[in-house]
Amino acid sequence: MRLMIYVDLKVLGQHEIVDWVKDSLVSYRIPREAVESEQAREFIKTVGKLTWRHCNSLCFNLGRQRRRVIKSVDDWSDLQTSADELDIIFFLSEGPQVWQNSVCKNISEILFSHA
Repeated sequence: MRLMIYVDLKVLGQHEIVDWVKDSLVSYRIPREAVESEQAREFIKTVGKLTWRHCNSLCFNLGRQRRRVIKSVDDWSDLQTSADELDIIFFLSEGPQVWQNSVCKNISEILFSHA
């Protein structure tokens, strides 16, 4: 079943998980320029991989799910640091005038508000 749903980081063999992460960030009003930037590319790729791993672990029995989730907590913690760094780059160092036309949240707030 896992192979039918997730193959090569694609859902149903068609949809890139990375594209879903980008669309999700844009739907939370992060400017598309920030999402498509070079700095955000590696962050989004990591979010996609961790999301894929989480979905993949749901195909296992409960004991194995629990062990896999425990191992992934550190990865998500490291991702929080990366999200904070991107927030500084996009929303503080470039100044609010750069993103004044969009009402957006911080990347780290979006990522971890649903955890």
